[in-house]
Amino acid sequence: MTFESGFVDWSHTVDEFLDEQARIAVWADFNSASSGTVTTSGDSNSFSINFSEVPTYPSEGSNTFGITLFSDGSFDITLETMSAESLLISIFAGGGTTGTAVDFSTLTGPFDSTSTIYERFPYGSPLDIQNRTLHFERSDDNVVVPEPETMTIFALGLIGMAVSRKKKLVLNR
Repeated sequence: MTFESGFVDWSHTVDEFLDEQARIAVWADFNSASSGTVTTSGDSNSFSINFSEVPTYPSEGSNTFGITLFSDGSFDITLETMSAESLLISIFAGGGTTGTAVDFSTLTGPFDSTSTIYERFPYGSPLDIQNRTLHFERSDDNVVVPEPETMTIFALGLIGMAVSRKKKLVLNR
């Protein structure tokens, strides 16, 4: 989930994550065009984007997770079932901020929503944070939370990119 413009990089390295714009990430090469669903919902108090049984590219496994932004500047990353073979869970303040590697499975939170923290799960490592909600709270008044309409437009763009990618795969066969 980005806040300035879309982001279409399919790899998910820590260096790339720290070199770009502000975002909240459950970052892997997810492929909602293959199967699963991506839905958004919101009201005046919150906005959510939920991935349900979405495989990673090309069509492997099943991942169910969501991100909910609240009007007070806090947000949740909810991880239900994750089968991604490589994953980055993170929050990045943007602007080249230096990040801190953490182990979310050993921390209880709430976490600072204005910091840059991440946990990288490389290929073959266990995903020990399933069935967990990571809660982040705003630590000052400088955090900007996008309006729900902005995030809906971004989410629809994300879905459109996945559909476009599937069409390219079919054409290349």
